[in-house]
This record gives sequence, structure tokens and C-alpha cells, in this order.
Amino acid sequence: YSDIKDVNSCQVLFVSRNYKNSIESVISKIGNKGILVVTEEQGYAVRGAHINFKVSEEQLKFEINLKKASQVGFKISSQLLQHATIVDSIE
Repeated sequence: YSDIKDVNSCQVLFVSRNYKNSIESVISKIGNKGILVVTEEQGYAVRGAHINFKVSEEQLKFEINLKKASQVGFKISSQLLQHATIVDSIE
């Protein structure tokens, strides 16, 4: 999608670091529709994305905002969680 207004129905929404608007505008638009929001920008998981990829110590790692994911009905497996950094939202 080139504009968040165009998002109506999908299962996973990847928000590139090149997206010009705020991640909060994406989260607000998606609401509780059960769309998994995946990002690649530092700080986006604590700002509401469900999964955020990051490079740390020259390795690709990922963060999961378990609270936000749970709020929209996602259950993250313990096998996946053991490899993730769990973050909480800043409110």
C-alpha cells in the first residue's frame, strides 16, 4: 500500500523504514482488526508495532510487543518468544 488509507483487509502489514508517516497513525488506522504489524525501525515495537526487526551486534534480531499483539488476538508461541526481545509500549 502506498497510503495507510488504502489498508482495509490483510493478515500482515509490513511498514518499511521508508514510510513517511508515524507508526502511531498506522496502529490507529489498523485498530483491533487482527492485522499483524511488522516493522524495521528502531523504537517501533515500543510505539505499538507487534514485531520489529533490528540489527544489533551485526546480527538480525527482533522485538515483540507481546501486550499489543495479545490485545488484537495474537498468540505468540513460546518457541518464537525465546528468541525475541520482549518490549512493552510507552504510553
